[in-house]
Amino acid sequence: MFSRAKMLKVSVITVVYNGADVIEKTIQSVLSQSFQNLEYIVVDGASNDGTLEVLSKYSDSISKFISEKDSGIYNAMNKGIVLSSGDYLLFLNAGDIFYSDQSLEKLISVANNHQWDFIYGKAVLEDETSGIELEFGKELVPQELNKKMPICHQAILYHDTAFQEIGNYDEQLRIKSDHEWLVRYFHLKNQDTNYQFVDEFVVRYDMIGFSVMNKDVSLREHWEIAKKYFSWPVKAKMALTYPLYYLKYKLLKRLIGGRLLNSYRKLKLKLGK
Repeated sequence: MFSRAKMLKVSVITVVYNGADVIEKTIQSVLSQSFQNLEYIVVDGASNDGTLEVLSKYSDSISKFISEKDSGIYNAMNKGIVLSSGDYLLFLNAGDIFYSDQSLEKLISVANNHQWDFIYGKAVLEDETSGIELEFGKELVPQELNKKMPICHQAILYHDTAFQEIGNYDEQLRIKSDHEWLVRYFHLKNQDTNYQFVDEFVVRYDMIGFSVMNKDVSLREHWEIAKKYFSWPVKAKMALTYPLYYLKYKLLKRLIGGRLLNSYRKLKLKLGK
């Protein structure tokens, strides 16, 4: 079943900065994958909390490693792209883990008879303190990108030529660059898109990545994406509604504080609102 897929090479890229408490479970998750034809790349942002000591334990299993200051997560992820030599790339950042030992093999098997720009599946968002778990991701409807990022970038397997054709992540964005990349993909490819959904869970990651602690930045960056790519009717609607969302967030954060607001957001996600 996986004859050609096993010939393909996958680059798994982990970016980390001061993640000593979470990096080991990510490394172990990568090393436990049944799909073995992979290179493992770790891009560290000059950690000083013991992360490097943890990484040194796995030096024989890490194919490529750099530790240097970066300008943000997407700068680090772009460094990983440059270092990679795989046919396909997947970003599994510090604290993320694969859903099962077969996750990567299930994704890459879809490339058995076709070269896709990207292949994607589903994710489980979890909050260990509250025990909340949410399923995230479904078959992509491009129009939904106007409103949000409907899939999890940790659950996307990108072909290396997709980055060559579309470009790397926009480092001017702090939070929404994975969203911007997909919007740019559909903008540039137009009707020539080439992607595939796999109805399987691929990763588990902490809900803190879904936190509203930086919701104001997220809203501003979404507006920047809209101005560049979206149609005038969509931009007009956003111009009317987004200032209200932004003010609501800032007011709630001022009144109840970041921690309570984060808990409120998690509850809304739990209820599907």
